[in-house]
Amino acid sequence: MKLVFKTSGAKQIDLVSNFYFGRVGADVSFPADRDLGSLHGQFIIEGKKAYIMDRGSTTGTFVNDVKIPPNKKVELKDGDWIRFGSQVASFLQESKDPAVPERKVKAPPPEVAPMSQTGMELLAKAKKLKEAKLQGFEEQCNQTKAALKVLTDELEGISSKIALTGEAIEEAEKRRQEIKLEVQRRTANKDALRKALEDKKSSLYNKQITLKDKLQLLELAQAPEAQRQPLQEELDKMVAELTSLENEKKLLPQKIIELNKECGIIEKKSLEDVAQREKLNGDFQELNNKYAPEIQRLQSELKSLESALAKAREGLNK
Repeated sequence: MKLVFKTSGAKQIDLVSNFYFGRVGADVSFPADRDLGSLHGQFIIEGKKAYIMDRGSTTGTFVNDVKIPPNKKVELKDGDWIRFGSQVASFLQESKDPAVPERKVKAPPPEVAPMSQTGMELLAKAKKLKEAKLQGFEEQCNQTKAALKVLTDELEGISSKIALTGEAIEEAEKRRQEIKLEVQRRTANKDALRKALEDKKSSLYNKQITLKDKLQLLELAQAPEAQRQPLQEELDKMVAELTSLENEKKLLPQKIIELNKECGIIEKKSLEDVAQREKLNGDFQELNNKYAPEIQRLQSELKSLESALAKAREGLNK
């Protein structure tokens, strides 16, 4: 079994054992062939059968002008034409039995004829054009994606503001309800405390009258100062207590006033937030109506460009 090359400097290779082929670093190398991978493929010999396998190369390996699948060995038949990179060879399976007639070698397809230097230059030029076309598609895809992102980011920004405003309104309403409950609780307590203070004040007032009467009697009787002093001190103490109770009574509604004031501020802010949310909803709807046709056009354009890009990549690998 042997390979007879129609291109390159190699004329014939006897197939006696497995070997790799490629541009550099292989068992059989073709350094000048830029269309070959470093380890492009492999010939496998099993008894009297020969197989060829492509090792996942970029440009592929062809048998009778049909691209073989990567990493899968394909059996060679006598007279098969093989092409990898710019190399073209025929596979010949010699027969030692004279009774078995030799098979005719298949004629090579026109497109696998030995390639001239000019042909190789044209192929290289075509490859560069494909690469430029591929780069152009990639740039257009990136530009379209960027334009699409500008529009969608603006819409998403307004949508985020709407969500945040809604959360602020909910939090404000929650706090307002808490304040209302606190005011109700303090109002109920205030009434109870006010009654207790009034009762205590009334009791002290009665005692104050009694002490005043006693002092007047002692003064009329011209009682000594030592006898009147304790009563006067007790009377002064009662006056101080009455003053303290009066002040405490005045302070009772102060916290309620503060809470009601806070509630008023919250309600005002909530009304502003509701108005802001309505405005944002209007802005979002207006922009969405404005951008929707352009977004749809860009999405359609991006889909077409990505399809063209995939085809360009596929064409570059052929």
